[in-house]
Amino acid sequence: MSIHAVVGSTSPKTIKLIGQINRKPVSVLLDIGSIPNFVDPGVVKKTGLKVNPEHSFRVTIAGGDKLQSEGICKAVQVKC
Repeated sequence: MSIHAVVGSTSPKTIKLIGQINRKPVSVLLDIGSIPNFVDPGVVKKTGLKVNPEHSFRVTIAGGDKLQSEGICKAVQVKC
């Protein structure tokens, strides 16, 4: 995962769009170097997404730092 995706900034490999989740406006950062996809906890709360904490995992970001996810949101539809 790139550091650009973590901090929400753009780079030559990213595109920033305005989208919707559950009819709520959100910023979407597409990063061709990132796998898997991530949702900011504030967006989860704002849009009413359900998080399954049983599927939490660690992610290694650029520079070797590790982040702990809060869980997985399944079947999220994003409209851009």
